[in-house]
Formats: sequence, C-alpha cells, structure tokens
Amino acid sequence: MRIGFPKNKKDNYICKHKPFTKDCINQTQYEIIANHHVWSPVVDQVLPNATKITILREPLSQLVSAFQYFWPGIFSVNGFPNNKTPISFEKFIEATNPSSGKIAIRENTHNPMAFDLGLSAMYNYKSEEELADWLVDYYDLVMITEYFDESLILLKDLLSLEFSDIAYLKSNENRNSKKTFHSSDLSEKTKQQAYAMDRVDNALYKKANETFWEKIKLFGFEKMKKETKAFRFYCARMDQDDYLMNLNVWEFINFMRNYQKDENDEKED
Repeated sequence: MRIGFPKNKKDNYICKHKPFTKDCINQTQYEIIANHHVWSPVVDQVLPNATKITILREPLSQLVSAFQYFWPGIFSVNGFPNNKTPISFEKFIEATNPSSGKIAIRENTHNPMAFDLGLSAMYNYKSEEELADWLVDYYDLVMITEYFDESLILLKDLLSLEFSDIAYLKSNENRNSKKTFHSSDLSEKTKQQAYAMDRVDNALYKKANETFWEKIKLFGFEKMKKETKAFRFYCARMDQDDYLMNLNVWEFINFMRNYQKDENDEKED
C-alpha cells in the first residue's frame, strides 16, 4: 500500500490551509492519505473505493489545548490579531460573541474540526445537525480521542488488522508542563460561551460519540473491555528502542518516502 505524501517535503500538511486538490500530493499513484489535510470532494475522485476514517476530540478540551499550543497571534480579539500581549482564554471567548445565526469556522480557533473536515462551504446550506448526520454517514469510522484505544480496536476490527498494526507510542504531545490551565478550571459561564462559539464542532462530536458507542455495542462491551486491556498491555511491553518507534514526525515521513522510492525502484528493475 502506497502512501500519498505532501508535495512540500518539509511539511506534514497536505494542502495546508486549503481544501485538498490532486496537485497537493507528490506522487501520481497512492492508496492511502494519512497526513493532515482539509477534506474536499476531490478525495473521493482520487480514492473512490477508500475506507474513510477520521478522529474527533471533545471540542472544549481541544480549544483549551490549542490556545496553549499555537502562536497566540492567531487568537484574534474583535477581529484584530493578538500579536503583542497574550490575552486570557476568557477574554478571547468573551470577545467572540457568537450570534444566533451562522457562526465562524476557522482553522485552529473556531470550530477547527469542521474546518479540517472541509465543512465550511457545506455549512452555507446545512444546519449543524445536518453536518453531523453527513459526517457519520460519510465516514466508515469516526474515532474519538478520549477513547483512543477503543477507537483503535474498532479500527483493527474494521480493517482486519493485528495489535502490531495499531500499536503506538505518544509523540508531539502538548505536555502538561506547557499547560497553565485545563477545561475543568474554567467557569461555567466561560464553558457555555465556548460551547456556543464552537457549536458546529459540538454537534459533530455529539453525533460521532453517539455513533461510536453504537459501534462498540455491536462489537460487544465485554469483548471491547478484554481487547482494550490486552492491547494496553501489548503497547506497554512494546520495545521502546525500536528504530521506527523513536523517529519524530519528519524522520518517519522521510523514512517512508525513501522506503516507497526503493520499493518502486525494485519493481522497475
């Protein structure tokens, strides 16, 4: 299976900041798109028979994490970039003042999951609930970050994989040392304002989470409990010195680029 990589070799985003197009991929033939990208209908043109998988995170916790991870300047106040003095999360939320009509969808800061899922244009003629229905109908599996191991077990079942195919080590994590607050520290007023601002993402997450637990019910709660326990044991015992497991994002992408190039050269010979 060949992976389609970003045309820019120094980036792990495909078509950064804009919807996916054919010329965003470096290769002409591939079966997998796994890097960050903004979805567009072109995905179905280049991979018409693909199994479609995505992952969502609880919107408030994602926003709080993003606020402490990204450059402060992207969190504008009243339309003006926050370039000088960092503002508080509460001030950013209060300045947004979402209306009762359509709300903003922006990369990283306002309904970022809807942005990455390419729903900005669709939102012009669909409600939040209709977008959520489209999401669970379109994707074969919507994984949930808060239940990551369970999500991987469902992925394994969907694609007939083994533990060795889904085992992981954490990388590029926004570590607690960077965080000065968590979503649980916010006042109820700020939480409600944030939920109102991100109500597209909230609708997506609510529907996806409901569908996720329906899938687990079909899979079997007791079976899921046993497989998750075994999987966590497998990951804990995984060799931490394994070469591939210790590559950072860029090193792994370059490794796979070279691996696929060597593989193609061998086929030509």
